[in-house]
Amino acid sequence: YGSRSSNLSVGVQGEKVGLSFVGQHLANGGFGAPDSTGNKDRSSSNSGEIKLNLAPSDAVMFDLIVGASDIDVRYPSSMGLPQFNQDPKKAPTSYTHQKLKTDLWSIGSEVDLNESLKLNLRYNQEDKSSAYPTSSFKYDYLYMSSFAELVYDHGSGEVIAGVNNFDGKRMASDNVTSKNNFGYYLLGNLGSGNSIFSAGIRREKVDYRYSPNSGSVSCLG
Repeated sequence: YGSRSSNLSVGVQGEKVGLSFVGQHLANGGFGAPDSTGNKDRSSSNSGEIKLNLAPSDAVMFDLIVGASDIDVRYPSSMGLPQFNQDPKKAPTSYTHQKLKTDLWSIGSEVDLNESLKLNLRYNQEDKSSAYPTSSFKYDYLYMSSFAELVYDHGSGEVIAGVNNFDGKRMASDNVTSKNNFGYYLLGNLGSGNSIFSAGIRREKVDYRYSPNSGSVSCLG
């Protein structure tokens, strides 16, 4: 069926700086019969990621990640039971054609405050689009997330306290749907012999908002 794949991975690591790249290409010519336009359920994807590591001291580390992906896929619609019983191999009138693109970046740090206490920070942002070339349907997405946590290591166990936040939006031609999560948590792990005991608590608040171009706004949270 003409499946192809290729991968590339290169990198260099020094005492304080590291840089790497990973890329991938996947494609197949389709497994089903051609539709009325001559297209099969073929697909292709390309993705790549660059990562930079910095360690200005033994106690401080930073990393920056930048990536992108591009997917082009055709797939059949759902098939009813009568159609399946009649001819499950029958090609559809046309395959659904979808294109997806993603751009993302992430930055984080790890700081040893002392021998027992460590601070972790991270911010992520992802821009996505989903389009159907044979129709006017298109969606754009924006996801932003972050977290901060303190880790206290006391030898036989650890205590982790942190907060995290997520803001997401899906933008269509006639509406915007958004979601916000904010949470905080406390987790304790204790090792004893061959056993580990864990206990924790988490609280989270979630807000949804649907904002059409015309009409009333709906909120939940």
